[in-house]
Amino acid sequence: MYALRISEPIPLVDSRTSMMRIVRSFPHAQQLRGRIPERNSPATKTQRIVSSRLATPCAPATRCVILATHEGKGRSMIEQSSFQINARAAMAYQDYNPLIMAPFVEAMIARTAIAHGDTVLDLACGTGLVTRRAALLAGAEGRVVGLDLNPEMLAVARNLGAPSGASVAAIEWREGSALALPCADGEFSVVLCQQGIQFFPDLQLATAEMARVVAPGARLAVSFWAELGEQTYFQVQVAALRRWLGAAVDPVAAAFRLDPLRVCDALTAAGFEDATAEQVVAKTSFPPMEFYAAGQVMTLPVGPAFAALPEQERASYVEEVTRALRRYRVDGNYDCPVASWLVTATR
Repeated sequence: MYALRISEPIPLVDSRTSMMRIVRSFPHAQQLRGRIPERNSPATKTQRIVSSRLATPCAPATRCVILATHEGKGRSMIEQSSFQINARAAMAYQDYNPLIMAPFVEAMIARTAIAHGDTVLDLACGTGLVTRRAALLAGAEGRVVGLDLNPEMLAVARNLGAPSGASVAAIEWREGSALALPCADGEFSVVLCQQGIQFFPDLQLATAEMARVVAPGARLAVSFWAELGEQTYFQVQVAALRRWLGAAVDPVAAAFRLDPLRVCDALTAAGFEDATAEQVVAKTSFPPMEFYAAGQVMTLPVGPAFAALPEQERASYVEEVTRALRRYRVDGNYDCPVASWLVTATR
């Protein structure tokens, strides 16, 4: 049974920290420094369709819409993800992408209610944005594993280290495939996967592995982008990149094609219960595109191909993105909605 609720505005996560990292990456940092907003603009109103089972709001989101709920229960392959990046891209990823990811990380955290003593797996952890957040919540009694197939991402994650403090869970970084997790049966009480599941070549095998490594009663949350037509910034980015790079952009566009119902079905077949999909929409304040657009491309698999373009063509790309987003410009920044699916389940 579903009900429509209108809630009060929900403020988004402060993006100043990640933007300051971007400032340090640019030769003309002072030009950008004065344009950094104190925080993302809050939503004007939140519309949420909720099931009776979901009492906790998506804390940083501007809108959550439940798509569907599925109930019931229902290793030899090496993963070859379509989204692999080099060392330079891994470092750029940490500088440019936390700004985009942060609201959806907080939505995952809110849904799984990580508490002191939890053992958490952050699958496809990348540079460890979710991993470090989970370590703060799991506390000294807990334990967190950040696992990724890409050694370059893990190298950046290790260099960044763990959050400081006496009440922070230990973090272990592991390299491995989602299709053959290097984890013991029943090892975890929580599994998180932020923007990784859409790249797994075998969804059924990956969800079966998730089910294997969690204990009874475990909570799971996976987040992946909604379709490209719902993404203001990404839609403009992909269209502009195609002009210069053609089919090389296909792996980027593929990130926006995963059907949330398919994920719910796969989790249910693997033995998870109460698989529920929600769409979370956050309004993100992007820095001026002349400083951000080209650098953010370097976080993608097409980064090397983009870097190889003549300087004038790269400049034309930035001009095209800036022009396409001009109606979203507010005080020099670009306030664009970003949409992601959030699927949760229990074991």
